Amino acid sequence: MLHGQQSRWPRQLFDAEDAADENSHHHYWQGGAATATANAADETATFGNIISQDTMAIFKGRGLVNNPLANSSLASISFTNNNSAVLQQQSMAPTVTAATAAVHEIQDEAQLAAGENLFADFHQVIGEYDGLELCRRLADLCSDQDALLRRLGLRLGSQQRRAIGWECQTWRLLALLYRDRMTANNSAEDAMGDRDAEVDDGIDEPMVEDADQSDSDGGYHWSQRHPEKHLVAHLYATDAEVREFQLLIDWLEAAAAARLDELPSPPDACEAAAAGGVPWEHTLHLLRRSAASVPAGLVNRLDPDGPIAAAAQRKQFSLQHQQQEQQQHSLQLADLDRAAEDRLLAAGFQLLRAGQLQRAGRLFSSAGQHWRAACLYGWQLPSNGNPYGNPRRDLWRAAAWSASSDCCLSRWERAIFAALCGSLDPLLAVFPPAAWEDRLWAHARCFVEARVSDCLGAATTTGSTCPELTGPAAAAASVAKRLTSRETVMGRLECRELWPSVQTALILDRPGTLPAMLAGRLADGELDSQELRFAVHLALCLQRLGLLGPDEPNSVKLLHSFIDGLIEEGRTDLVAYYTARLPRDEQVGWYGKLLQRIEDTSARVHCLQLAERAGLDTAAITVSVVESVRRADLDTADCGANSNAALAGASEQLTEADRRKINALDWVILAGATPRIEAVRQACALARLFLALNKEQGARDALAKVPDDSLKLVEAQEGGGSDGGGVPGSLPPVASDAMRELAGLKAYLAAQEAVADWTVHFYQARPERPEPAPAGAPYTREAVLRAEQRERRYQAELERWRHLLSLHTRAAMSRLEDLLLWPAPGWLAADQFTDQSEAAEPGRTAQLQSLR
Repeated sequence: MLHGQQSRWPRQLFDAEDAADENSHHHYWQGGAATATANAADETATFGNIISQDTMAIFKGRGLVNNPLANSSLASISFTNNNSAVLQQQSMAPTVTAATAAVHEIQDEAQLAAGENLFADFHQVIGEYDGLELCRRLADLCSDQDALLRRLGLRLGSQQRRAIGWECQTWRLLALLYRDRMTANNSAEDAMGDRDAEVDDGIDEPMVEDADQSDSDGGYHWSQRHPEKHLVAHLYATDAEVREFQLLIDWLEAAAAARLDELPSPPDACEAAAAGGVPWEHTLHLLRRSAASVPAGLVNRLDPDGPIAAAAQRKQFSLQHQQQEQQQHSLQLADLDRAAEDRLLAAGFQLLRAGQLQRAGRLFSSAGQHWRAACLYGWQLPSNGNPYGNPRRDLWRAAAWSASSDCCLSRWERAIFAALCGSLDPLLAVFPPAAWEDRLWAHARCFVEARVSDCLGAATTTGSTCPELTGPAAAAASVAKRLTSRETVMGRLECRELWPSVQTALILDRPGTLPAMLAGRLADGELDSQELRFAVHLALCLQRLGLLGPDEPNSVKLLHSFIDGLIEEGRTDLVAYYTARLPRDEQVGWYGKLLQRIEDTSARVHCLQLAERAGLDTAAITVSVVESVRRADLDTADCGANSNAALAGASEQLTEADRRKINALDWVILAGATPRIEAVRQACALARLFLALNKEQGARDALAKVPDDSLKLVEAQEGGGSDGGGVPGSLPPVASDAMRELAGLKAYLAAQEAVADWTVHFYQARPERPEPAPAGAPYTREAVLRAEQRERRYQAELERWRHLLSLHTRAAMSRLEDLLLWPAPGWLAADQFTDQSEAAEPGRTAQLQSLR
C-alpha cells in the first residue's frame, strides 16, 4: 500500500490545533477521514434539513451533508504570487517623511547585507551535497533567508524578498519533479512508494489505499476488479502527466499557505470575525424588527437559498422590466451582510488556493453557513475506508459546474466551485493576467480533474440518464480538449519573466534550454548578482543530475561572469571552487586573474591552499600569473629583438610596475607544487627584460628571488647532477638550459658589478694631491711641516688606492675572463640551448643574442 508522509513544515505555519488537523493531506481521488466526530455528523445532518427545495435541485448530487471536514493538500515553506487577485486590496499610502525614508534606507541596507551570506552558504552546501539532496539544501537556505528578512522587518513588497521566495520555490520544484521522473522507470507501486520519502519540503504524495469490492449504490455499478479508488490510484501510478500536475498543485498550494498570514486581509481576521456568528445577522435583525412587513429591497427568507432565490428573481425580473424598476424591486441582503459575505467567500477561496480545505470548511461552519462547508466535499470517492465518500460524484460535478457559471452567485463562490469541479474560465476570472502562479494552479487543477473524471467515466456507468448532466458534461469536455497535455497547458501560460520561464522549462522537462535562456538574459543585462548566483548553481545542479553536459558552452559563460563578479567583489575564498568547474584549459587563466590582485604573502599562501583543495593545477596557475604580470606593460620578445627601441623610451629607474613584476616571482616559490626550475626560468626571463631596459638593479633583484639552494633542489626534482662548476650536467634539456642561463646571467651581473666597482674606484676614489703652497707665502718651519704632513698622508692614501685598484682590477679581470672564457660554445651562445627551451619560451633566443 502506498501512503503519504507528513513533513515538519506545515506544523510551523499554524497553531497546535491547525497543525493536528492538517496532519492528513488528500488529493482529488482520495476519500475523507476514516471517522468523523459526532458533532460534525449532527451539524451537517441538520444543514441538509434546512436546505430549501429550490436549492436542493442544485445540491442534489453532492451527497455531502454527513461529510467531515478534510484537508485537500499539504503545506510547505515556499513562495506565492503576492499580486494574486485574492490578495489584492487597495490602501492609502502613508505620507513619506524624513523618518520613514531613513527607516527604509536602513532596511534596504540590512536587506543587501542579509543577502550577501547566500554566496558563502551556497558555496558550502554545493561542496558537501549532491543530486536532489543538494536541491533541497539550497531551497532550505533560501527559506531561511526569507525568514531572516521577515525578522528584520523588511517590507513585503521588496524586490529582494520576492526574488528569494521565487528562488526557494524553484529549487523545491526542481527536487520535486526530478525525484518523480527519476523513479518513473520503476514499477508503479515502487515509484509511488518511493516518492513519499521526498524531501521534507512539505509536499506529500498521494496516499493509495486498497479498496475492497463495494456494492452498487444509487445507480453506480462497481467493477469487481477495479473499484473507483483503485482505478484512480492506477491512473496516478501510470500517467506521469497527471502525477506531475498533482505535484504542481501541492507545490503551489504549499507556497500559498506559507504566505497566508502576510496577506492584506488574512483569513485569520475573517475567522475571528466569523467565530460564533449567525448567518446574515444584520438582515435577520431587520426582518425580526419588521416582522409585519419586510423592508423594501430586503430578502424575505433566510434559508440557505434565500439570497440565491432573490438573485434568481432579480435575474428573471431584469429580462422583463427596465433597469430603474429592477432597482426598486430587487431583493438582497443587508449591506453589511453582503460585504461580510463577500469577505467570507474571498477568505474561503484564499484557503482553498492554499490547499487548506478543512480550514475553509471550519471557516464557513464558524460563520454559521454549514451548508457551504458541506458543499466542499463532493469530489471525494467512496470506499470502505471512507464512509463519507460521494457515490454520485458525477452528479455533484455537474451541479458544481452549473454553480460555477451561475451569475447569481458571487465571483468568489463561483471560483470555489470551479476549483473543485475543474471549470477553468470562472477560476481564471478571479486572477489577474500577471498572476502566473495562480493561473498555473488553476490550469493544473482543471487538468487533473479532467483526467480523473475521464478515468472514472470510462470505467463506470449510471443507472439512468440525467438531462441536467448534458450541459456541464459538454463544457467539461471542452475544457479537456483545451488541456490535452503538459505542452498545451504551459503554452497557455507564456511569461517572459525570469522565474516563470525557468519553472516552465522544468515543468516541460526541458532543462537543456535553461543555460541558453539564462546566458541570453545575462548578455542583455537582465540578471543581477543574486540571480546570476542562482543561474550558476542551477546549471551545476543540472550537471550533477546528468541533465547537462559538464562543459556546456552557455553554462561556461554563466560561470565566467559569476567568477568575474566574485573577484571584483572580493570573495576570494569562493573563487577556487567555481574555477574548478570550468573546462581544464580555462582554469589556469581565470584563477590567475584572481592571484594577480593578491599582494599580501599570507593571503597568497591561503589562495594557493584553496586552489589545491579544489583540484586546480597550482603549478600552471602560478607560472601563468608570473608571466601575465611580466608581460602586462611590455612585450619581452620585443625588448630582446629591439632593445634600442625599448631603451629609447624607458627609464633606468625601477617603477612600481617593475616592483610588482619582481614580487610576482614569489608565486612560483610559494607554491609547493611548482617545480623550482620554474622559479629559475621566470627569474631569468624577468632579468633578461630588465637588462634589455638597462635596469641592472631590477635584474639583480629578480635573480635574488631565486633561493641559493635552487641547484640542489632542481637536481633532486629533475634528476641529474652538476659538472662540478655550478653548471648542470645531466638535467633534462629545459632544466639544464635554465640553470645554464641562470649561471650566465649571474656571471654577467657579477662582471658588470666588478667593472662598475673598478670604474668607480679608478675615476672617483683616487686621492687628490695636496695643493702646493701659494707663491709669496712665508717660508716658515710650521708651513714646511704642514706641507710634509699632507704629502705623507697623500702618499699613504695613494698606496691604499693602488692596492684596492689592484684588487678591483683582478676581480674585474676574473669576472671578465669568466665571460670571455665561458665553456664552449660561449657565454649565452644560442648553440648551447636546446630547441625545447625556445619552444617553451618564444623569443628567448633573440633576447639572449641581444645581450651578447
